[in-house]
Amino acid sequence: PEQELIKYITNVFTVLEQVDHDQTSFTQGLSYGNDGKIFETTGLYRNSKVRRINPDTFEVELSIDIDDQYFGEGSTFYSDADGNGRLIAITWQKQTGFIFDSETFEKLEEFKYTTTAPGHQGWGITYDASQQEFIVSDGSNFLYFWDRDTLVEKRKVAVTRFDGKEQNQLNELEFMDGLICCNIWHRDDIICV
Repeated sequence: PEQELIKYITNVFTVLEQVDHDQTSFTQGLSYGNDGKIFETTGLYRNSKVRRINPDTFEVELSIDIDDQYFGEGSTFYSDADGNGRLIAITWQKQTGFIFDSETFEKLEEFKYTTTAPGHQGWGITYDASQQEFIVSDGSNFLYFWDRDTLVEKRKVAVTRFDGKEQNQLNELEFMDGLICCNIWHRDDIICV
């Protein structure tokens, strides 16, 4: 007989530590660099930022503002083809993304992208180093896979639940042990694809 599908990995966790965080920040993207530094992007028009945070003290080491016309969304740390630390960040409704040097936050590139019509929004982004590709969400039930070097879409995948229903509102993403973990906007759910 077929084994029953596992519907939940776990719903139990232990809080190891709680640290203070800037309560005016609407955190949209969070990732770790190779050296353990924390990278955060925040949202809201006229208040979006890119930050590097010390993991020992949780103090902001470096912060830059994103232009007022943009609502910052997801971001992720990665190493480029030459091994340089980079941070890629996307915006909510302007179909615009940025690549920053992870040490200086110098903007190295600004690029355009498309996702699900009509909004073509950007929500979350993570990085799969083994495939050298970014995985992007836009609030729909699709995940987009972009080539690291060209930012060209390689494919997209529709996400459904075990019951076969489409899972919309895919938001912030994390890539862990071959799984893409997505939080669901407005719910206390994290699903792994």
